[in-house]
Amino acid sequence: MGQSGKYPNLFSTGYIGTVAVSNRIVMAPMATNYASETGGVTDSLTDYYEAMAKGGTGLIIVENCCVDYPGGKAGATQLRLDEDRFIPGISRLVEVVHYYGAKIAIQINHAGPSTSSLKTGESGPVGASNIPYASYLATPRVLQRDEIELIIEKFAQAALRAKKANFDAIELHGAHAYLLAHFMSPYSNKRKDEYGGDIHGRLLLPVKIVRRIRDLLGEDYPIIFRISIDEFLDGGRGVEESKRVVALLADEGVHAFHATAGTHPVTHPSGTHCVEPMAYAQGWRVYLSEEVKKSVSVPVIAVGVIREPHFAEEILSQGKADFVALGRGLIADPDWANKAASGQEKEIRKCISCNEGCIRRRVFMDLPIRCTVNAEVGKLSRFRLQPIKGNSKRILVVGGGPGGMEAARILKMRGHDVTLWEKNKVLGGQLLSAGVPAFKKKLNWFLEYLMQQLYDLAIPCELEQMAAPKNVLDFEPDELVLATGAIPSFPSIPGIHAPNVKLIEEVLVEDYSGSGSKFIVMGGGGKGAETALFLSERGEDVSIVEMLGEVAGDLDPISRKDLLSRLRSRGVRMHTEAEIILCEEQGVRVTIGGGKEAFIPGDNLIMALGYRPQNQLESRLKGILPRIYTIGDCFKPRKVIDAVSEAYIIAAQI
Repeated sequence: MGQSGKYPNLFSTGYIGTVAVSNRIVMAPMATNYASETGGVTDSLTDYYEAMAKGGTGLIIVENCCVDYPGGKAGATQLRLDEDRFIPGISRLVEVVHYYGAKIAIQINHAGPSTSSLKTGESGPVGASNIPYASYLATPRVLQRDEIELIIEKFAQAALRAKKANFDAIELHGAHAYLLAHFMSPYSNKRKDEYGGDIHGRLLLPVKIVRRIRDLLGEDYPIIFRISIDEFLDGGRGVEESKRVVALLADEGVHAFHATAGTHPVTHPSGTHCVEPMAYAQGWRVYLSEEVKKSVSVPVIAVGVIREPHFAEEILSQGKADFVALGRGLIADPDWANKAASGQEKEIRKCISCNEGCIRRRVFMDLPIRCTVNAEVGKLSRFRLQPIKGNSKRILVVGGGPGGMEAARILKMRGHDVTLWEKNKVLGGQLLSAGVPAFKKKLNWFLEYLMQQLYDLAIPCELEQMAAPKNVLDFEPDELVLATGAIPSFPSIPGIHAPNVKLIEEVLVEDYSGSGSKFIVMGGGGKGAETALFLSERGEDVSIVEMLGEVAGDLDPISRKDLLSRLRSRGVRMHTEAEIILCEEQGVRVTIGGGKEAFIPGDNLIMALGYRPQNQLESRLKGILPRIYTIGDCFKPRKVIDAVSEAYIIAAQI
């Protein structure tokens, strides 16, 4: 830890109960869908956590583990500790993490109302009362006293199995919208028996679980409690009541608190407070851990968009928390801790909070997690980078967007002779314009990382170099990687080429200043909607015209929810099921719902009607060069995660 003196608090030993943790960096528990279909540990899961331990993380909290199967199941494939037969497999995971000197805890959980009959079978969701967190969620069945007592024992037995598997601690999930949270919240707990009513009644379930765990595991075995300090929910629990809650739980023997926020990440608006979209500021939740520290003397863990070592150090030095938890930040870069300790902060690949690979895939598609900025996530070790065998190849990468830069990076790391050509004056591709709006500035982190990597690897980057068949052939590459991106698609709408029609890229510039005119963004996908918000924040009067039935339907639901809220607050008008039939000097003519014609006024028309691949070079060189690869938008216009993933896979195999 050569440079750890730069961050004396971050790299000091910390204690949770009697367990010594080598630094103050905690991996927050995040579900992965890497477990087997039956709830066991897989190679993918082991490789995933091994990377975090090898990367220097002090304490790893393994994702939520089901204590009551199938009734308490939350994920498509979720770890289980409801039976002894899962102990051997999960103990092997512990051994791998301990090998690197890290400590390991496991979060045990019952989904309660935050699930569905598709996951639990006939039993369906259960809760304290028959109150869902949103009207379109299934109404939970009210648990009876005998069922509650059985669940208490299931939690305790799962904790005992964790101890037998040699976990250093357990974490009880009392946050967001799961069973313990449902009992603890005045919003959802309307019971009239001893498990409801005042704060003591609503706390009785977690209190009984803690006491039973103490009976089985002793007083010293560390218990961490994750809790939403503010549910951000009308009628829910706020900061002041949560400070009383943590004090009561500390009296029962809880050794540390993990201070999060919000309720249901999928449905309720407060969900953006537990899984933030890109617009949220770094560390915005830290004030919650600071408040908790006023109520308890045990360690408090801060979490929520902590991305940079100096920021984490500041949290600790100012006494706002005792540990800092990184969730998505460690998915993006498992070596975060080691890089911070050795003074390699510029090498850290920071999470951009896009939620595409880690949230959208897992929560909304029931797929294993991936990562936009880290293409290694989810790949078994045998599919990861290997040095080239034999002689290196002379490879030309055409296109300096995220796909091209990632391909060049990987090829060079493996030992190839790589040159990158970019037709513009700067690298970045569509990241350049996409990262201009204030609410998307985190995209620039990824661009800065890729550019730093190209510099550190001394990859020749020839700017303002237009690729044509002749100069490509003159270069004499052994292999050609095309990452030439996409260009706007102009549909056959009369007036679409008029002077008052502009492209997104023409207005998404740092020095753009509002003109006070009316803008119409033609196309309400994610890019169009984000451009509309950017313009509205610059003082423009903006309308969105979208042919489909919803705006920003191609974004992950959490980011979409946040974006729509911001659009509404800025007064942006959103016209859906509106097909443009004519672009005019003072607006557009549309048919609404496939029938009625209407006119929408606006003298500046911004085209966000899709893109088409820019891949002419491939067709012109096909049959001349032996191997040509197309990646990213020049293959098919999609998202950054697709371009980076394709770049990694192809570059790893050449």
